[in-house]
Amino acid sequence: MTSRRKFLLTSGAWVASAAVAQPAPSGEIREKPPLQIPLRRVPRTPPPPGAVGSLLDLPPNTARDLGTFAWRDASDPSITDYSGLAYDAVGRRMCIFGGGHGPYQWTDIRAFDLAALQWSSLYPPTPRSAMTLANGDSDFGRWKSTNQPYARHSYNMSLVVGRRFYLMMQLGLPDYLDGPAPPWGGRVCWYDFDSAMWSYSRNGAAQTPWYYASAAALDPASGRILVVGPNPQGGAGNVWVYDPASDSIATGSPIPDVGYAHDLVYFPPNDRFYVLQSDGRVWEIVFDRNNINATTISALNVTGQPPAASQACGYAFDSTNRIIGGNVVNGQFHSFDPVSRTWLTTAMQTLPDGQVPNQTFHCLEFDVASGCFIFLSAADAKTWAYRYRTGTTLGS
Repeated sequence: MTSRRKFLLTSGAWVASAAVAQPAPSGEIREKPPLQIPLRRVPRTPPPPGAVGSLLDLPPNTARDLGTFAWRDASDPSITDYSGLAYDAVGRRMCIFGGGHGPYQWTDIRAFDLAALQWSSLYPPTPRSAMTLANGDSDFGRWKSTNQPYARHSYNMSLVVGRRFYLMMQLGLPDYLDGPAPPWGGRVCWYDFDSAMWSYSRNGAAQTPWYYASAAALDPASGRILVVGPNPQGGAGNVWVYDPASDSIATGSPIPDVGYAHDLVYFPPNDRFYVLQSDGRVWEIVFDRNNINATTISALNVTGQPPAASQACGYAFDSTNRIIGGNVVNGQFHSFDPVSRTWLTTAMQTLPDGQVPNQTFHCLEFDVASGCFIFLSAADAKTWAYRYRTGTTLGS
């Protein structure tokens, strides 16, 4: 007989209560207080010291080493594996939740304060001693004792909407543990910065129609989230629209094969979305907010100096220079102008001089307040800031 879990439906969110296994059907929802587990907002170990200075002082076409993002243990740099940054404009910080399928199994959100230039942890992670088969909930993809998600690769599927940090990548990956690990699994989930609580979607794995290595971006005009990529089996995909207010998913237009582990960026100057691959292929999406089935996506003929294929598929909109940029490889920054449909490759200057930054996976975002891109490199666990300059070319 299938056991059931009790839930509280609040503001369109399902919050797990202290039971096990499968959710009750919608007709059997019982009013019960959600699991309340206070999360202290201090790191368990001291974070690295903040960098000295201000991002506003960074010269054009210059990347600056802001110091390490690792401090907990030797697995810290692995937080970036197949994962990306999410920009919190209100809190003015970069957030990351990563790891999964490897040694990094911490379950906290790491945040980089863009004023203090310092990393911290928003709450203590689930102790490794609590990562047991009995404490796992692979329907939700969470640890029951803390209600925190399993570590997971976030790809380009994490973003901040209002005061919530969303993980649209639904597959939790508990692994590399001391004993038997729970099965992989999970749901879309979000962390509320104000209440310091994680919540989980009412949509189980069978109702989540996208591949875990798809890409997501906020539509600021509607407050909804676009998800673009293959279907759950990695086959033909769609444009899907997720509504955070109602925790609902709508299926839109079929899409051509864009591969996977791509990025999706909204470009405000022309109200279009762009799908970008690491090798410079680009697709343009015209999102119809009134009829998502009328949404169109088309491959673009691009010119210029596109990047070579790599693992560094992370891009962001630069509101100062009105370009989409990122994909830092061997000290070279790649920018795309959606208006002219042109790629440009720029050799970055670095502070200290002589270092050669390499962006890891999808870990790049843009800080509107300073006009700088922020990105991470993994082997040396470094945080970087870069100010783009319009008109620079390879070697300049």
